[in-house]
Order: sequence, then C-alpha cells, then structure tokens
Amino acid sequence: MTNTFYRAFEDRHRGGRQTIKDRLRVYTSFVKPLLETYPRAQAVDLGCGRGEWLELMTEIGYQAQGVDLDEGMLQACHQLGLDAQLGDAIVHLQKLPDQSQAVVSAFHVVEHIAFDQLQELVKQAMRVLLPGGLLIMETPNPENIVVATSNFYVDPSHQRPVPPLLLSFVAEHAGFFRVKTVRLQESKELLFKSNVNLQEVFSGVSPDFAVVAQKNADEPILALTEYAFNADYGLDLALLLRRWDTRFEQLELQLKHFEVLAQQAFENSLQAQNFAKHAELKAQQAELKAQQAELVSQHAQSTAESLHSHAQNLEHRLQEVQHHYTWRITAPFRWFESQLKRLRQEGLTHRTKALGKKIVRKSIGLIEQKPRLRRLLVRLSQKVGIYQHLKKVSHTLSPELSILTTTDIEGLMVLRDVSLSPCSQKIHDDLLREIGNIQKGRN
Repeated sequence: MTNTFYRAFEDRHRGGRQTIKDRLRVYTSFVKPLLETYPRAQAVDLGCGRGEWLELMTEIGYQAQGVDLDEGMLQACHQLGLDAQLGDAIVHLQKLPDQSQAVVSAFHVVEHIAFDQLQELVKQAMRVLLPGGLLIMETPNPENIVVATSNFYVDPSHQRPVPPLLLSFVAEHAGFFRVKTVRLQESKELLFKSNVNLQEVFSGVSPDFAVVAQKNADEPILALTEYAFNADYGLDLALLLRRWDTRFEQLELQLKHFEVLAQQAFENSLQAQNFAKHAELKAQQAELKAQQAELVSQHAQSTAESLHSHAQNLEHRLQEVQHHYTWRITAPFRWFESQLKRLRQEGLTHRTKALGKKIVRKSIGLIEQKPRLRRLLVRLSQKVGIYQHLKKVSHTLSPELSILTTTDIEGLMVLRDVSLSPCSQKIHDDLLREIGNIQKGRN
C-alpha cells in the first residue's frame, strides 16, 4: 500500500480524529489512577496511527511515545508535535528496558499480525511493564455477527479476527494478574433496550473490544484500578440473545393469551349460535302456537256462528210454535202441569198460601189502578171497622202497593184550605185522624 492509502482509508472508515479521541477516553479510568504511583510515567503505543491516543495520554500526564510502520500516519503525529517514530512494533518493544513502562497499548494491531507475533507482543509487554502496569489491546469484535462476516474484511490489511476469549487467554497465559474484557462502541440506545429485533442481535453487539491486562503489584497499586476492573462494559452476544429470547417468551405469552381470548370468543360464538337456534326454535314454536290459536279462534268463530244460526233457527221455530193456535190452546195444560210440579216440590199447604197471597196481590194491584174503587173500599172498611186490619194485610203482602199512598195523604192535607160541605168536612177530618194513626203505627 502507498504512504497515503491507509491514512485516507482510516479517515473514511474509522472516523475523524476527534471521534477516535473521544472513544479512547473510556480507558482513562484505567490509566489515570496509575499516575498517583508513577508520576510522569512512560507509556508506549504500538501502531500509533494518527496519534489520537498519544495526544490523550500526553494531556493526562504521561510521557507517551508511539511507533508505526505507516509513514502517512506518522505525518499526522509529527504535525501535532507528538513523539512517534517509524518502526516495527514488536522490535521496538523488544528494545525497551525491563519495567520501564506504565502502559503498553496496541489499538487495532493484533488483527494485523500472526498469532506467534501476538504471543511475542504480550510476552514483551509483560517484561517492560512496571508492577501494576497495564497492557491494552483493542481489536474488532467478532462476537458482532456483521463485524465478523463483513465489516472486518473491509480493511485489506486485516488477517483474521481474534475472539475475546482467545485474546484474554493469551494475556492470562503470559502471567498477567488480572484481565478485563471491555466491549466498546455499542449503541447507547440499545444498551438499555430490552425488546430487541433480529437486526439488532446481528449488529448490536459492541463492534470493538479490548483486553486490559494488569501486571501483578502490591495491593495499594492494584487498588487504584479496582473500580475500572469491576465495572461492566458494552454488549455481548449472549446478552442480546437473552433479550431476544425474552422477547419471544413475551410474544409466546401474548400468543397464548390471544389463543385463550380466541377460544373464549369461539365458545361465546357457539353459545350465541346455540342461543340463536334456541330463539329461532322458540319463535317457530310461538308461530306454530299462534297458527294453532288462529285455527282454534276460526273454529270457535265458526262454531259460534253455527250456534248463533242454530239459536236463531230455534227461536224462529219457537216463535212459530208460540204463534201457532195449538200453543195457545195448550197453554192452560202447561200451566196446570207446572202447578202440579210445584205442588209436588213445595207441598199443598205452602202452595195454598202462596196462591192466596198471589190472589190478594192481584186484587190490591187492581184496586190501586181504580182510585174511585179504592176510596169506596176505604170508607166501607172504616164503617165496618176492618180498615186497620186490611191496611196491615196490604202492607205485609205488598208494601209497594199500600192502599193508602203518600200521594193520597198529601192530597188530603191540601183539602184543609178548601171549603167543604159539613158531611165532606166530617169525612175529611176522619181521614186525617186515620192518617195520623197510620203514621204512628209505622213509626
């Protein structure tokens, strides 16, 4: 590759200088505390590139030196006045004295070298580091499926991906006291998202990772970086798969819930259909009963009309019989027959009394219809002394046909103001006296 190609490639695909510098600040929680033990400590950056890490380490307080094989990259370092030189990273590391460096870093270097070179790099870093010193190796994360299958091979200088488990083991095997895998550059939104989709599972794992290995030292020195080593970083594939599984478990629960609702809806539909059929049957039965009732009504009407017609026919025949001369001729016989029947039912004594009462009522009714005859009988009964007796009998047998009515009494009272002959006056006075006696008797 030409001197300018790889720098142009980095500018386009890795990001601008400030972007890379901001990403690298995640490591300050590891390296900055060591300055309390090693003020103005030395640090070496293998494959320093454009010098973003050298600049940041210098700002923190380190004496940082870089080495890189690409002259185009080194031009950016020299423009900023950074200490960077052309050379092979491993050869440069081999030349450094034992326990001379507080930090050895290799950002996106290990994917460019063979595995034996990687082991040599880690071995030499272990040698040159101070007690408690740090080795930082950052590389693309093959746990990210898109990175492992596509993005990793965009860089033509990449040889093979290095998985986190392999890189951390290399550091452990070399004798580092503790090793931390730091996953980087993931989406901040996805970091706290629980309901992930398949695309996020493929591409959402932290696209880069670093192994931060610390050389053994006294407890006070190790305590300085305790917080950084205990913190959690980034997203791994297992976490996203668990979230994916959880999403499907929730979907399965929702599906089961919908299945239950669907089953309930189906059962309700069946019940509604049964109810509709039952209602339809009831309606058919009601309609049948209505038809039967209508037939019964029609039959009853027909029967009533027939009976009415028959009754009219009988009445007509009865009228014909009554108007026939034989009906009138046989009337006394029918009366005599009815009297014999009543005589057998009621007895001779009762029928004789009833017949006598009937004759008296008829007589009284006849007298009432004849005013002159009534007055004559009253005078005659008074002269012979049987008036009171006849009055009681008349009142007992027929109170409504009393011989002396209220109208008669009022008429006699009016005669007080009329001039009468002596004989008429005497009769008038006698009648008034008898009226008084009648009223007393009634009371």
